[in-house]
Amino acid sequence: EDIRLLYVALTRAKFHTYVGYSKDLKKRMYENNALAYLMGIERDMKGAGVNFNEGIHNVTIFDDFIDSPIKKVEADKSLASKTPAIFNRPIAPLWRFTSFSSLSYNAKASYFTPLLEDELELETDENPADTMILAESLFPKGAITGNFIHEILEDYPPAQLEDRELLEKEVVRNFAHLVSESQLPALTDELMVWLQDILHAKLPLTQNLNEILSGNLNIKELEFIFPIENRVHKDALNAILNTHLERSPDAGLQFETIEGFLRGFIDLFFELDGKYYVADYKSNTLGTRKQDYHEAQMLHSIKHAHYDLQYLIYTVAVVKFLKNQKPDFDYERDFGGVFYFYLRGMASGETTGIYYIKPDYEIIETLIDLF
Repeated sequence: EDIRLLYVALTRAKFHTYVGYSKDLKKRMYENNALAYLMGIERDMKGAGVNFNEGIHNVTIFDDFIDSPIKKVEADKSLASKTPAIFNRPIAPLWRFTSFSSLSYNAKASYFTPLLEDELELETDENPADTMILAESLFPKGAITGNFIHEILEDYPPAQLEDRELLEKEVVRNFAHLVSESQLPALTDELMVWLQDILHAKLPLTQNLNEILSGNLNIKELEFIFPIENRVHKDALNAILNTHLERSPDAGLQFETIEGFLRGFIDLFFELDGKYYVADYKSNTLGTRKQDYHEAQMLHSIKHAHYDLQYLIYTVAVVKFLKNQKPDFDYERDFGGVFYFYLRGMASGETTGIYYIKPDYEIIETLIDLF
C-alpha cells in the first residue's frame, strides 16, 4: 500500500516532481518506508549513505520528456457562461481510520487527520516563594521534548540509559539546533537525573519502571486497530464520557460522525503479578516543582485534554485483545488498570507525577457496544 501511495505521489505532477529525502534518519525511519525499500537502503544502515547515492544515480531519466516543449493551452471562454450543477444529496460519513487525537482535537473535517500533538500545556499559578524541588528545566516545553523522551524510553533498556556517552549523542542529535553548544553538557546532566527519577519513582506496584522495563513481560508502542461496527456520533460519546468525568456542554468533543477503524499506539503494555496494565507517558508541564504534579492537578490536565477518552479507548483495545487471547479473561481479576506517567513530575522514591485509574467495567462495556 505504501508503494502504491508513493507511485501516486511521484506520478501526479505534470512537469516536475521534487522528492525530499535524508540519509541521516534513525534506523526505524527506514523500516516499512516505500522509498527506502525501492532504493535498497531499508535494512543496510551501515551502507545507507552509499546505497542512497547509488539509488539516486540508478534512477532512469527520460530525457525526451524533459526536453519536450511546454504547450500553452488557451482556455475555452465559452465554458465561462455555463452554470455548474448543484449537489443536493447528503454525504455519508467517510469510512476512515481515526484515533484519540483526531477525536479530541475537535476534528470536524471528515478526512484523515495526521498525527497530532496531544500534550497540551496548562496555565499555572506559580508562587516563587514556594520551596523549589524542580529547577526550571533546560529542555523546552512541548512536543520536541515529549517526542525525545518517548523515543529514549522506547529505544533503550534501563541499563543503557546509564551510559552518559549514549545520552550525550542523543542530546546533541536532537537539541544541537535549539540550544548553544555550551548548554549541551548541562542538558545531558539533567537528562541523566531525569531518567533515574522516572525509572525509580514509587509505583503502587511490586516493581518500579526500571524493573518493569528490564524484564520481558512488556510491549512498547503496542499498536491496535479495531473496527468501528456502528457509526459513532459525538452526542453519544459525550454522554458516555460525562457519566465518567462530567464536563460542561461547551467542553464536549466536537467531531463529525465516524465509521471505519479506531487506531492507536499504547506507550507501554505490561504484565505484573498476573495482571495486565496500560501506561502512557505524558511530558506536559504542570508546574515548575515536583509537588505541582499532584492528583488534582493531573486530573485537571486529564479533563482539559480529554485524556480520559484516551485511556478508555486504550482499555477497550486491551480488553478486546485479552478476550481474544484468554478465553477465561476476567476484567476485575486480570486487568490491573491504567497509568499516566507525567514524566516532568516523577521523582525517585516518590509518587508525584503518577496517575492511576482502573475504569469501571460498566463504561468499558458501554464503549465496546458503542464501537
